[in-house]
Amino acid sequence: MDKFITTLNNILHIAVTVAGIALLIIVYHWASAAYRPPVVTQQTQSSMQTIQGVQQAALQSSFHLPAYQAKDLAQQVSNPGKPTTTTMTTGSEWDKLSKQYAQKVKSDFSVVTNPGNGKITPTTPVQLNQYNMYAYPKIFFQVGYAPGNEAIVSVSYKVLKTPWTYVYLGPYGRFDLIDSKRSTIGVMATFMLTK
Repeated sequence: MDKFITTLNNILHIAVTVAGIALLIIVYHWASAAYRPPVVTQQTQSSMQTIQGVQQAALQSSFHLPAYQAKDLAQQVSNPGKPTTTTMTTGSEWDKLSKQYAQKVKSDFSVVTNPGNGKITPTTPVQLNQYNMYAYPKIFFQVGYAPGNEAIVSVSYKVLKTPWTYVYLGPYGRFDLIDSKRSTIGVMATFMLTK
């Protein structure tokens, strides 16, 4: 029995080490993405009212946008008066102003449209609509380990989007590795702030 516990303990230590390395890699990728300037692209208002138009704009900007987020953005563009912000600018300044605003609100991807669908020239004043997207997944998994005796596992599903947050809901399990009678399951609500 002692040999089994020692083997199990060694496997657990290896798993924790691998999880730690994976966490470092994830943190590195998050940090490098967190400090890159947001991608801003200019598109026509009509093309951004379709899922295909939104996905095409994202691809042109080398940004992966899942279909459900493309649908959300297309619906937002289709509702008149619902842009994230409206900017009065000229054709030569729109890119700089849009990037500054996208960086200020920490968006991952922004689309700028001309509601009049007219040609934008460098000196012509124009009012542009800006729509910002944040890369929040539909589903995410969480795994935690407290050295010595506890592991936590959860899966959360996006169930609601409000103007300021995404709400995720899902089951979780807390497992006591020493005394299984102290293990519990429950429901976890997670709030991902968008502003």
